[in-house]
Amino acid sequence: MTARTPTPLAVPLATLVIALALMAAPGCRPRSESKLRIGVKGFVEQRVLAAAIGELARRAEIDVGQPRECGDTHGCWSALAGDRVDLLIEYTGTALSYRGLPIGPKGERPDAQLARIRSVDKPRKLRWLVPLGFDNGYRLLVSPARANVQRLRSIADLAKIEGGVRLACPQTYLERPRDGLSSLLSRHGLKLATDPLVIDDTAKRLRALRAGRVDVVVAYATDGALRDLPLTVLKDTLGFFPPYRAAVVVRESALARIPSLEQQLRRLRDRFDERTIRGANYAVEVGRQPATRVARQLLRALGLVQASKKKSKLQDLVIARAPGDRLETLTPRARRALHQVFPGRPTQVSSEVDPLRPLKRGEAQLALVGAERLFTRSGGALRLSRDVRVAGVVGRRLVHLLRRRGDASSDALAGRLGIPEDDGSAGRLLGELLRRAQRKVNARGRAAELIAKLQRKELDAVLLLASVGEKRLAELIAKASPPLALHPLPRLAERDAFPFLRLGRLPARSYVGQDKPIETLAAQVVLVGPAPGRQVDGVGGPAEALPNRGRPLSRTEERRLVKVLGIGGTPDPLLIGPPGKALAADPPAKSTAKAIIRRALNLFALAFLAWLMMIAVRGR
Repeated sequence: MTARTPTPLAVPLATLVIALALMAAPGCRPRSESKLRIGVKGFVEQRVLAAAIGELARRAEIDVGQPRECGDTHGCWSALAGDRVDLLIEYTGTALSYRGLPIGPKGERPDAQLARIRSVDKPRKLRWLVPLGFDNGYRLLVSPARANVQRLRSIADLAKIEGGVRLACPQTYLERPRDGLSSLLSRHGLKLATDPLVIDDTAKRLRALRAGRVDVVVAYATDGALRDLPLTVLKDTLGFFPPYRAAVVVRESALARIPSLEQQLRRLRDRFDERTIRGANYAVEVGRQPATRVARQLLRALGLVQASKKKSKLQDLVIARAPGDRLETLTPRARRALHQVFPGRPTQVSSEVDPLRPLKRGEAQLALVGAERLFTRSGGALRLSRDVRVAGVVGRRLVHLLRRRGDASSDALAGRLGIPEDDGSAGRLLGELLRRAQRKVNARGRAAELIAKLQRKELDAVLLLASVGEKRLAELIAKASPPLALHPLPRLAERDAFPFLRLGRLPARSYVGQDKPIETLAAQVVLVGPAPGRQVDGVGGPAEALPNRGRPLSRTEERRLVKVLGIGGTPDPLLIGPPGKALAADPPAKSTAKAIIRRALNLFALAFLAWLMMIAVRGR
């Protein structure tokens, strides 16, 4: 019997059938499906944590795919159940609500809550592997001034606001059935004055609060926009909000497919707290740094990975600031403004004893300083530094003069006086002002220390330089016993020696017990950059052609910065030169052309040197 000769299509068809069978066999997935698939919801915190998990996995030689956006809670759980992602970062309260399970009694231990969820998801072949250590629950926030004046300490205290509460929240909060707005109002017996102001962006909600458009805002505990802002968190005394503890939930099939994955995930157990995650979110939301970069920094800070020798191509916009100047509350506003002027440019804050020095050395492009730092006294005359130029005004600091309430002294500066330490410009300025007024300074220290001495009658008055309603100061005044009172600052002839000090006023009800406006002195807090035409220390010749942080801002950039900063963003004329001098236009094209020619010549010099070195190497 002769063998049948196969038809021309038989061999290709047989090959295709075998290939399809092999691909369908377990363990023979396409390469894209063998990668670790991390699902993320649509907010920054999820992207940062997913990037951290991905970085750990890659360093353990696990093939990791790009994080997969899966939308809201329902979308992400559907993707996990449908084997479209391998793991999620989820929150215990969210998972319980999604499963329709009771939240649990107030004060339930984290381990007990996690055990309940594990028992429910175990039959689904899903494992809640490791808690990450932080809670991302809802928070209700009010301004310190309102909290202190109306003594708002808890959510229930909002009932004290006559006519109802004006509230801002994201759209998703209105849609939550168990811990959303409707349930919140019902549980705490609150009423709204108007329909809620729906703003999804946290920073914009907070701006509405600071502008007085609302009384309270709803935010997450780890929102980056909350870092460094002077806000008061209202206590949830009724235990209305459930815990939202973050944890990693992973498919058992993924653990079987990638044996080393579980070990890497367990390294993250309880390694994060709210402050750490808030800082990471801040770096992305406000600092405009990539989530992957922030994740690597986070892992390095925790000692989980070593620093890479490869340098980032992104050059940060460095802002120098002196720790002693206590400008933390104004720093976020400066950074937000800069990100609008320089979109996509990461920023970082550098702590310096003298924040102007890095500008001269080309190590920073901007410095955040009080106006007093721009002047030096020479031969009795006050001279404005010509090495730097003011780019925009971020805020103002006003002199706060505190005495014990009921003090009948006719001279507000009489008696023993306390002022800040001289490690910052505020302490040096107030000390010089009092010295010229022939007033003796009896004590220096932090605000809390000075106020404590005032309460113990070791001092008669305390002078501080601070922004209106600064959170820490407002709390100290509100809690003071015996109570304190703000006094108008006497008209000092010596003020003429400090022309950057302008007459100012503390608005009524900025602090507890302050029913009237208070007359005082104010100084601008400004962003400054290198002055055009000034030589940066250590830069010149061919090196001028290399990238350098010390580049002055152009006039166009300065005007944009002033516009972004809004009302009050224009510098005092005294800080930008002779009285009445306005911001000029950009230098003419001829000057720009000269700079281009000079830089081209320097680049040519560098290229020539490189050519000579290449010839020398070849000769060897």
